[in-house]
Formats: sequence, structure tokens, C-alpha cells
Amino acid sequence: MGTGSQHTAKQGDSIESIAYAAGHIWETVWDAPENAALRELRKTPHVLLPGDVVFVPPIEVRTESIATGQRHKLRRNSVPSKLTVRFLVDGEPRADAAYTFVCGGVERHGTTDGDGWLDESTHPLAAWAEVRFSIEAPDNPDLEPEPADDDAEPADEDPEAPEDDEDDEDAPLEQVYRFDLRKMDPSSELTGAQARLHLLGYGVNGIDGVLDGPTREALRAFQEDNELEVTGELDDATQAKLGEFTNG
Repeated sequence: MGTGSQHTAKQGDSIESIAYAAGHIWETVWDAPENAALRELRKTPHVLLPGDVVFVPPIEVRTESIATGQRHKLRRNSVPSKLTVRFLVDGEPRADAAYTFVCGGVERHGTTDGDGWLDESTHPLAAWAEVRFSIEAPDNPDLEPEPADDDAEPADEDPEAPEDDEDDEDAPLEQVYRFDLRKMDPSSELTGAQARLHLLGYGVNGIDGVLDGPTREALRAFQEDNELEVTGELDDATQAKLGEFTNG
């Protein structure tokens, strides 16, 4: 058995992805005594900052005695990664709403709970996930067909024009939310705060680590909406509140 190794985190790494690549469940890596300082610094295994050093314990060899001449199924223990997010509409929970969840080439269907929360398993190495809600088309009188002009000449048909697809008219409209699962720094970093503000719908001028005017305005709006002191700064209370929305 080896002595373990050290992994320097890159953009998009998490404890889950590092552990999965090494053949561990994430708790084995996160709870290793050698990572005590990292646990104190980051508080959560879900978010790392590039440059963080993670100790990866060695794989412990396990043997099993099984009968020959038979077929056996061996399963690897694992704890799935999770995407947990709450959906609101005009400040109210999007409760009991049917959705389609797509991640890592797998599509699943579910329903948000009574408080608008979604909780879905994701692959540790998945780069993105989508949540799709079907919505009803709004009534729009501007789209009503105009009355026919009896004196108008018929238009020439364009042979290259696509044929009308009658099914498209009946296809349900979708509201799609796409989540980047691998590119969010801790909320204590300005880049992490900008990413969370963007995810929550507050306008920022890029995720670049610059505390510019749009970022300050986004911070002020977030602070006001969450009953925090409105400073336009990434203070401790704002960091903590932003972290609540993304578990880190």
C-alpha cells in the first residue's frame, strides 16, 4: 500500500471529482486527517479554489472469497454528487412543478417539493446540468392572423423555404436553466461571489475578480433583497448568505 499523494486543485475541481478519479468516495478524501486545514478553510467539499492542495489517501486493497464457475456482480460503493437548487417565481417558491433534469447524457423527470427545491444526483465529472420546465404559451393578441386581402396576389413559393411543421405549433414551451457545475470558486472569493450573483440573476459585468460598478450594484441589490447591510462590498455577512444558495 502506498503513502498517498497530493493533488493541486485546478479550475473546476471539487473533492467529489478528485476522489472519483482516484477511486475513492468523496468522504474518504475529505475526512482524511491530512486535510484538516483544508476543511477548516473551505468548510464544504463542494467548492475548491485553484491552488488548494488536497491529500489523496492510498487505495486500500480489499479481497473477497467467491466461488469459481459462477457469475458474480461486484459493486463499487459511492456517494453521488448532488445538485440542490431552489426555484422561485416572483419571490414565491415554484412548488410542485414538474421538470426534466439532464446531466451527463442522462434524462430524468421529477417534481420540485413544496418549497420549490430540486435535489438531483449528478456525475462527479459532469461539466453541466439542465433543468427544464414546461410553460404555457401566453395569450398574445399581436400574433392573431390578419384578415385576408381578397385583392392581393398569391406570393410565389420559395422552393428552399422549410416546410411548416404543424407539430411545432403544438409543442410545449420550455423554460431552461443551465448550470455550470465545474467553474465556481468559493463565495469568499470575488470571482465566486460574481458567479453566484450571476446565477441568481443579478447583473455583473463578467466573472473576472474586479469589483467594478456593475458588481457593486449587484452586491447592493442582493444585500437589500436579503435584508443585509447595503454596502456594495463583499463583506463576511454577504459571503455567508451567497454561500447558503450554493452550499459553499
